[in-house]
Amino acid sequence: GAKSETAGSLNLNNEIENNLQMAVDKSYTLSGTNAQMAETWNEAVKYSKDNGGVNVNVTLNANWTAQNDATWTTAFGSGDGFERGRFIIPKGVTITLDLNSYTLNRNLSSGIAYGNVIFNQGVLNMIDSSSSKTGAIKGGYVDDSINENNQGSMGGGIYNEGNFTLSSGNIVENSAFTVGGGVFNGGIFIMNGGKISKNNVYGSPTGSNGGGVSNGKRFILYDGEISENHCIYVGGGVFTSSGNCAFEMYGGKIINNTAEKHGGGMRSDTDAAFIAGGVISGNKSIFGAGMIINNLGINISAGVQIYDNYTLGDDSYENNIEMKNNNALIQITGELTDSGKSTHIGLSSYINMAVTKNYSVHNSGIDPSRYFFADSKNKRIALNEQGEVIVTSGTNTTNKLTWSWNGAGTGGSTNSSNAVVQYKGTDYVISIGGGQFANENGVSATSFRVKEPGNYAFYVDGDYLNPTFMFTIEGGIITPPSKGNNTITYNGSSFTYDLTNFGFDSEKMFIYNNVETLSGIYYAVVGPKQGYKWSDGTKDLLLYEFIIERKKIVIPEVGNNVFVYSGEEIEYAFNIDQNLVAVSDNKATTVGKYKASVSLKDNKNYCWEDGSIEDKEYSFEIIHPGVVLKDNSSFDYIFKDSDNIRQSYKDNKIIHKVSENETTSNYVIGNINPKTTLKQFVGDIRKECGYIKIYNGNTLLYDGTTETEASESIYVATGYKLELYKQTTDTTPIDRVYLSVLGDVVANGVIDTADVTFISRIVNKEIKLETLSIEQQLAAMVDNKGKVTSTDGKILLNVIGGNTALESYFENVAQKDKYQLLVLNGNIESGAINRQNINLTTLNVYDNAIIGNISPKTKASDFKTKLATQTSVTASDITIHKANGTIANDNDYIGTGYYINYNGKTIYLSVLGDLTGDGIVNTMDVTYLNRIINGTIALNTNEIKDKVIMLSAIIQNKGNLTTADSETLLNYIGGNADMTKYF
Repeated sequence: GAKSETAGSLNLNNEIENNLQMAVDKSYTLSGTNAQMAETWNEAVKYSKDNGGVNVNVTLNANWTAQNDATWTTAFGSGDGFERGRFIIPKGVTITLDLNSYTLNRNLSSGIAYGNVIFNQGVLNMIDSSSSKTGAIKGGYVDDSINENNQGSMGGGIYNEGNFTLSSGNIVENSAFTVGGGVFNGGIFIMNGGKISKNNVYGSPTGSNGGGVSNGKRFILYDGEISENHCIYVGGGVFTSSGNCAFEMYGGKIINNTAEKHGGGMRSDTDAAFIAGGVISGNKSIFGAGMIINNLGINISAGVQIYDNYTLGDDSYENNIEMKNNNALIQITGELTDSGKSTHIGLSSYINMAVTKNYSVHNSGIDPSRYFFADSKNKRIALNEQGEVIVTSGTNTTNKLTWSWNGAGTGGSTNSSNAVVQYKGTDYVISIGGGQFANENGVSATSFRVKEPGNYAFYVDGDYLNPTFMFTIEGGIITPPSKGNNTITYNGSSFTYDLTNFGFDSEKMFIYNNVETLSGIYYAVVGPKQGYKWSDGTKDLLLYEFIIERKKIVIPEVGNNVFVYSGEEIEYAFNIDQNLVAVSDNKATTVGKYKASVSLKDNKNYCWEDGSIEDKEYSFEIIHPGVVLKDNSSFDYIFKDSDNIRQSYKDNKIIHKVSENETTSNYVIGNINPKTTLKQFVGDIRKECGYIKIYNGNTLLYDGTTETEASESIYVATGYKLELYKQTTDTTPIDRVYLSVLGDVVANGVIDTADVTFISRIVNKEIKLETLSIEQQLAAMVDNKGKVTSTDGKILLNVIGGNTALESYFENVAQKDKYQLLVLNGNIESGAINRQNINLTTLNVYDNAIIGNISPKTKASDFKTKLATQTSVTASDITIHKANGTIANDNDYIGTGYYINYNGKTIYLSVLGDLTGDGIVNTMDVTYLNRIINGTIALNTNEIKDKVIMLSAIIQNKGNLTTADSETLLNYIGGNADMTKYF
């Protein structure tokens, strides 16, 4: 049955193949040159970071030694995976690093700031999959010459701020000035194998700690070896500091370390130290104590072995565990023989001072000498009146119990610590040479048979230094759990990733980091307990990915986002849960377009239903009351100002029914071309404003809400009336607007000779302009220079003849009451030529430049004064030359073709309307202009003299020369036009 269930995992010998399924998303191999390995490492780090922190496996396939570097002394590389010459695992990155028997060597021979080998801020899982397990982290050497946040002098091998697990491999021969020769832990460090050895802390003799490991947060030791490390002050093997700091030891060895003050094996300054197994032995320090408890107590349960620790240079008596004051007690948390484990601790203490707390609760009636012994030969272990352990005067025994085993294997020992043998499938027979002894259940016999992997605890009630001993059978093969249900949705409560129903056995395995609350990708750490190994023969810590997904929030729906101006603040409201979602920029008062923003208050744990976390933008608009034109419409509201000029709302930033101040009682929409169909016009009106009707007088032409109902055969005409209703059933309009088609004075929607005749009658005063409706007046004001003149009629004739585009007269040209540089755009042959103005300064003049915006009858003295003021030059320095080169007198009129010299440049002058160059406009100029228009005179605008004449001839400046230009000159001559209005 087992074979059928696991057939895919068995080889030909029915042996289980390596089927461990660590949560790995992608794998990389480091090989080749340093540069090639650095490039691959950067890719691995970036992949994990870009994919939410997924676990990436990186296997070392060659030794990697840091190279000389001008900035960081030595460096492995640069990029996403490196910092200050060292490796970095940034926050949000998960790397499983397989040393594979090879070495990462920082290659430092003296201390530098940030001389670590690895700086971990994310998740680092270190293994060595090779059979030799010789892979190493070495050569780190940190000093505090630059001590920024203490990183400069801590953690010679590894500086950990994230989650670091060590399953196999070695951290050796690293140094630190301040703390943590091998490892400084400022995050979570779980060790279940490997070795931290021969590291050194060499700095201040009164403040440098933790030769092997300095723990500043949480260090969990399940297995592995911390040995032969040295510290100049305290904690040769391990130092765990005070404050928010915890140390847990369930197995492993802290052996043969040294400190030059005390705590050769370990010093603990935290009240969150818990030891439930493992060996602390063979450590030495000058002032003694294999383990020193400073100020705060320590918690222990069955399995602790602390013995054979000595004062440095004196092996005459042991100095195992020392309490520094009355508050530093050993808190007993359970029976000291339990679950196959037993306890053996040597004590150095003041006479008759209580050493334990709650021994009487969990081990009542048991002689404390079974678990504790006095380091001094002149002291013994006893209980005080409260049933707590004390050290008292007396002669300590020197008698050691010898115990042995045979059967599946043979051996013997006098140590209390566990003898480790391998599982054979047959019995080991434990005995003490014929006498009786007891197992952890209190059953006595002369021998015991044990076969299955695990720990077995025994004791002898007699006067021995080692009345308890442990026997461990390793080799139990266990199968890792499957990943189980590893994805849930965030709900605000703590989530425990439980693998109990997926093969996890708490008797044989342990699990850490499997409880989280916030959303994200996490990795539970699962490892085999003492006596067991995975089916591939390793005891590696395995990472099991579990995911707390963001909870999805419904994206707010778009409701009515168009509001009518009321003068009050308007709020664009959303149907949201205000505890989860925030709204901003959703209130406004004035007419305009706005963007509201809807954001998640907690985008770590929540996302939108489309999976995004970015803010959502919602456009809303406040439109003016009444008839509203679309943004892209060429139509606009128009009015006549006090100077009798047609003006548009857009140009003057006027808003209909909000900020109007016109003198007429009628609202007018203009900028309408002739032959604009009813359908075209209705298509430019916003439907949100209401229900529209259009009339010609009292005749209803349009009665609908969509432009499809409007006629394509009817042209809108000047005088048409548009009424707006809120509802189709309303009888009273909320707005009434009239239409004005430019040039359509007779109100038939087209431009024809009837309109020209009508304008002629206005010019001849047969019809008074002011007696016409405002929409008719605005239609007649084509030239829009303050009067209706024959020029307006000429413009319409040119529109009829196809020589002028009427829409070019919609906009008002800004009048420039200052001299400007003029340039020609286009040419006569193309039929499109314009005069363009450029602001004039002394810096932008050039040779053969032309200055324009000069009025007829401008005296030379006035020109010089105005030019000097405008350009900040001295008037007396300006010399004006006539076209023939003679110098003009101050009372001479400036004529087209005159010129001045400035900084070696010749600059010509152009007087608008003066084509003949005498500085005035008369019928000769009209004749000249008409001859240009009809082609009798052809100007070569590549020649400067012809160019200045052409610039003087372009009056209307609407794209080409027409009879409207010459008509304007005639109106000027007759006193009906102001040439400055055409600048």
